[in-house]
Amino acid sequence: MMIEQTLRLLLDGVGRSDEYEFYLNRFRTYDAPCFSFLVPDLEAAVQARSSILASLDFLRKLELYPGILFAGLSSSDPRTISFGSSIQEDLLLSIEMEGPGLIESRIRREAELARREKKIPVFYLRMPLEKAVHACARVTNRFQFLRVQGPIQTVSGPAPYIDPHQAHEFASIQESSFSRFASGVLLQDPSLHISLCSPYRLLQEIFTVKGAGTIFRPRSMVHSYTKLESVDQERLIALLESSFGRRLRDLSSLHRASHFYIEENYRGAVLLEPAEPGWYLSKFAVSTLARGEGIAQDLWTAVLDTHSSVFWRAKRGNPIERWYSRIADGFQRKGMWNVYWKNLSLDRIADVIRYCENRPEDFDPS
Repeated sequence: MMIEQTLRLLLDGVGRSDEYEFYLNRFRTYDAPCFSFLVPDLEAAVQARSSILASLDFLRKLELYPGILFAGLSSSDPRTISFGSSIQEDLLLSIEMEGPGLIESRIRREAELARREKKIPVFYLRMPLEKAVHACARVTNRFQFLRVQGPIQTVSGPAPYIDPHQAHEFASIQESSFSRFASGVLLQDPSLHISLCSPYRLLQEIFTVKGAGTIFRPRSMVHSYTKLESVDQERLIALLESSFGRRLRDLSSLHRASHFYIEENYRGAVLLEPAEPGWYLSKFAVSTLARGEGIAQDLWTAVLDTHSSVFWRAKRGNPIERWYSRIADGFQRKGMWNVYWKNLSLDRIADVIRYCENRPEDFDPS
């Protein structure tokens, strides 16, 4: 896709070019009139209206068309109705509906009409928000809720991921209330993508792996294997090579591994090898499509459940080196490598660094 230079400069300010190019291609190839529904609360619709409209105009220039959803009591509030006022009629197409009837089909038809006119559809549905979300799921499974406060706050700080099936200590009743709402929606349809972020960071939420909000999703199922023969080797190799962007030189690195932690759909994997200094984490891979969904954290948790002491290396400038630095107890720069360790005694660190420095690469040069 060709991007105008001015748009590219704006996207460069949002995130890495490889990330936003990936999401641009992904969303533009959706077989749906809207790639996502944005669901502002009343405060965001009023206070951040200008910021949301600027983001919508930018998305339209990129040929991306989200929908806007208002439902429940706020859908009839004059402050909400004014969001799609005639001032923005060149950008927005306001649509009011009442259920039940065949509202799902009507929503899709209206969304398709808006896209043909190159406008953003704004739906005002006179029904409870939860029902409105499920009605709009006929168009897309992505719902990005917007509020001025941004992501969910727990007692430990902002939460990038919330597992609806686990207990959490939220910072306020408001946080707990929204989490219950999101969990209820996912209980009825686990395939939905539910996130919550600030309208002021919407583009970062859309176009970066890290995002800028909270994603609600169940914890990934991670299987553990101790034999390569138990693993679907073709799928594993495809995952590793697509994740690293390079081909494996040979299969020796797979045969050296003695423990395999693999997400059930082969969207992520960790391989461990026994080495003289300890357990060496030789591969940590997450598929491009799954990045930003918390699978890396789920894999890491599974590893630490049975291997509390590990070490690994990554090339300097690795896109997730900040995350590696956060989960490791320490690291050392050595040439082109950063060497990381977790739960190692001080007397073993020199051996770990030496091992990582002298170990040959498993992938062909890029």
